[in-house]
Amino acid sequence: MTHIASIDSHLIASTSGKGSSGDVFQLHGTPGSGKTHLLYFFLAACTMPAAFGGWNKAAFVYDIDGHFSIPRFREIIMYQLQGSHSLSGSTLDLHIENCLKSTHIFRPTSSDQLAVSLAHLPLYHSKHFPDLELGLIAIHSLDAFYWIDRYTEHPQTSPENPLPPKLTFILDKIQRLYGTFVLLTVWGLPRRSRSTPPFNDQKANDPSSSQCGYQWHQIFLQYTPPGSRQVERIGIVQTLGHSEASRFNFKIIRSGVFFQP
Repeated sequence: MTHIASIDSHLIASTSGKGSSGDVFQLHGTPGSGKTHLLYFFLAACTMPAAFGGWNKAAFVYDIDGHFSIPRFREIIMYQLQGSHSLSGSTLDLHIENCLKSTHIFRPTSSDQLAVSLAHLPLYHSKHFPDLELGLIAIHSLDAFYWIDRYTEHPQTSPENPLPPKLTFILDKIQRLYGTFVLLTVWGLPRRSRSTPPFNDQKANDPSSSQCGYQWHQIFLQYTPPGSRQVERIGIVQTLGHSEASRFNFKIIRSGVFFQP
């Protein structure tokens, strides 16, 4: 599960207790809302050893806008490890290093490069992590290529699925093979047209449009004005095809990400 109590409770309720393995999460939020820090948190949970509450799996990150910070990610890992066990010195450094080694970062410069990289992901995984299961695929700032693609390919995307058709096809193949957790970060709220039905219209948002039948979830982060002294952040999670939504609160502090109980 995600290790965020409110989200995990929502997933259990919306998936009849099946959990979130193999599901796709769209993380929506304006700049400064906490998208990247939530990404760091999920990556830390994925790569940490099971003895420390982690998944003990590999993670692949497609950093499209180049904003992924290794030093900040290291701080988040350290905070998570120290929160679960009293680690220090060389033992702590060793666990942090192993988490970083289990995270591979790619920086494609176009949606075509992204598609090619994803298509070759199984080969890359078998070569570099033959004994480590793939736990998370993250595409950070998915809509960074939106305007380029709009004037070159006219992609057919929708608020329910912001992936261009070629990426949706590849993702379906990857999910058939791995059934892994997928996280897509997106700027702002879903783009909506006059013909787009309401978000809670179950027929329009039916996640069964995927060939693999995995669930799609959307997480919306509340806008935080630049320079605001507001420390607590608010997120809403909702599963496509379900009207129920759940709220979670978190804080971004110097040492890491803290979730309210």
